[in-house]
Amino acid sequence: MSRGLPRWPHIGIVGVGSIGSLLAAHLTEAGHDVSAVDGWYRHVEAVRADGVEIRTPDAQHRVRLDAYHLDEVAEVARPVDLLLVAVKAYDSAWAVRLMEPLLHERTVVVPVQNGMTDAWFSRLAAGRRRLGCSVHVPAELTAPGRVTRYLRRTRRTFSVGEVRGGPSELAGELAALLSAAGECEVAEDLVAVKWAKLAVNTMTNAPAGISGWTTRRLWSEPRSVSLAARAAGETLAVARASGVEPAPVYGRYDPGLFIDGLRDAAAAAEARAALGEMAAERVGASESRPSLLQDVDRGRRTEVRYLNGHVAEQGRTYGVATPANDVLWHTVEEIDRGRLAPAPENLDRCNEALNVVD
Repeated sequence: MSRGLPRWPHIGIVGVGSIGSLLAAHLTEAGHDVSAVDGWYRHVEAVRADGVEIRTPDAQHRVRLDAYHLDEVAEVARPVDLLLVAVKAYDSAWAVRLMEPLLHERTVVVPVQNGMTDAWFSRLAAGRRRLGCSVHVPAELTAPGRVTRYLRRTRRTFSVGEVRGGPSELAGELAALLSAAGECEVAEDLVAVKWAKLAVNTMTNAPAGISGWTTRRLWSEPRSVSLAARAAGETLAVARASGVEPAPVYGRYDPGLFIDGLRDAAAAAEARAALGEMAAERVGASESRPSLLQDVDRGRRTEVRYLNGHVAEQGRTYGVATPANDVLWHTVEEIDRGRLAPAPENLDRCNEALNVVD
């Protein structure tokens, strides 16, 4: 790379939902050449007509984007030097294949998703340079061309690093690039960070999807808080059994607290108190609706198979019991199949199955 020239002259983003839209808007606003590709026709048309509107707890602005429908990828003018894949986990394969004609031998591919999808990308983007990313910002595509961001850009937004962990010069350059969209750290051990984020996902997304509750209510109501803390503890226990020492949960809580809470009443009470502290921060414009709840409300397939389901499957591999994740996984699948409607009573069913007692 010549001095003064950007490493990634042309950035492609496939999947322009809440996170993809945030990235496309902020990177474009920072002066980068971005081509955004998405499958929701009305959203692409709205972005083309009026740009994307970003609403945050402290600001609101609109950014014009170069947006393309899926069948218009051939119209993207030149190859992509950095590909950010921000589709749902289950859409990863076709999304990468769709963008394949725009990639070259030096294109860097980065999945920007929930779940532990990096191993997939070793196959999907075989032979290409890859970096990993963990997403920490809650956001929602509330209408075509409109995104609500629930936390300010000064809060930790992304963690990036090498797929197998460790910083690098390339990861540092990616962090500098993504910092246009919010605070971005280079993780010493990205795998550990991703397991901690998976714990947040497993204790938040499925409980929200089955109950219809926001994060603030989930992390403070007796009907959900013990179930949530237990799901997180199982996730972190599976990480340890797999040989990974997970990073602090939510960037600040000792994973051991949640793991010990699976067996010790005092630790369980501390874990519930930690969730209460997090709930206290999600007030007003920061009270978020987890992404799985957004999917349920819109009648879309959820990612529970790649969140709680992943923990349950890995638990069986490493001999760790995961009853909370199992019951959450299968309850969400009942909703996915149209056999169950979201309601707080679903939390009671899960708790009864687990014999949860505070």
